[in-house]
Amino acid sequence: MEENDYSPEQKDQDFYDDLTLYNVAGKGRRFANHIIDVLGMYILAFLIGCTSLFIEMLLDVDSTSWLDNLDKGGEWVLGLAILLSYYLFFEGIFHITPGKLVTRTIIVTKDGYKPSFSDILFRTLWRIVPFEAFSFLGEEGIGWHDSQTKTRVVDKRSYIAPKNGHKSI
Repeated sequence: MEENDYSPEQKDQDFYDDLTLYNVAGKGRRFANHIIDVLGMYILAFLIGCTSLFIEMLLDVDSTSWLDNLDKGGEWVLGLAILLSYYLFFEGIFHITPGKLVTRTIIVTKDGYKPSFSDILFRTLWRIVPFEAFSFLGEEGIGWHDSQTKTRVVDKRSYIAPKNGHKSI
């Protein structure tokens, strides 16, 4: 059967079948990743505030008034910037977040390779979709940012790099 002969449902099933080669991280580990990474984003926000305060003190300028005067929309944009910065930095450069480091998990593509920066970018953008966090409540515990980008978070200890010349993790 040619690849073009597959229905979208069959392609998805083949994708899930390929993942039996790896130990896909369960809901508990994914939740731990999320909690640790949310704490990491709070730390990043705190550091931004401290940096603004330090600049204010050092240069004797008012650099923090913009933080005090943010409306709800501004707070949302700042939070979005922190989320994008956090995930693009850690996953885009290191292919791992502090949460994944602690839980010993990594991100792989459906073929088991290291995801490209565009894969990471799209994973990160999917995180801002309203109610995306609830997508983990399904039976498989796989979020939209995984399924829509054809990536998975797997146990690093079960990962075996593909041997056909592609870049692995």
